[in-house]
Amino acid sequence: MEIRGIDVSAWQGKIDWKTVADYGMGFAILRITEAGNVIDSYFEQNFSECRKYNIPVGAYKYSYAMTVAEIQSEARKVVEVLNGRKLQYPVWLDLEWNNQRSLGAEQIHKLAEAFEKIITTAGYKFGIYCNVDWYLNVICSHLKKYDFWIARYPALDNGTLQERL
Repeated sequence: MEIRGIDVSAWQGKIDWKTVADYGMGFAILRITEAGNVIDSYFEQNFSECRKYNIPVGAYKYSYAMTVAEIQSEARKVVEVLNGRKLQYPVWLDLEWNNQRSLGAEQIHKLAEAFEKIITTAGYKFGIYCNVDWYLNVICSHLKKYDFWIARYPALDNGTLQERL
């Protein structure tokens, strides 16, 4: 069974969610906050429209944290913005910022675990988003117990699924 989904942020601008729903989109993962813990300017509108058109929702947080204290602040902001709203999909911790790579696998592990604890304590499912390179070369084996959403873009991306991991 194939389920189609999209991830969106302010970069996509105003989305015609009726068209998305009519296309049969099975889920949407919405960016919740951006750099500086600022709420994505389209998060509320996107969340509301997904609800209106019965599109199941998850959220993602692109992390800029370099310390445990910073990632805890990011996680607390995510929980604050969600404010108890029900999600059908996880809150995904997006780990791909090049500056974080220099921290090494052990520190990345500590960051992810600190984020996960706050998210799951608040009652949300947790997962990690990263690209194939990060999954293979940065993420330690201890984190692979969590659900992963792995970005893998084909060389000639025409918007259709061409390969699976």
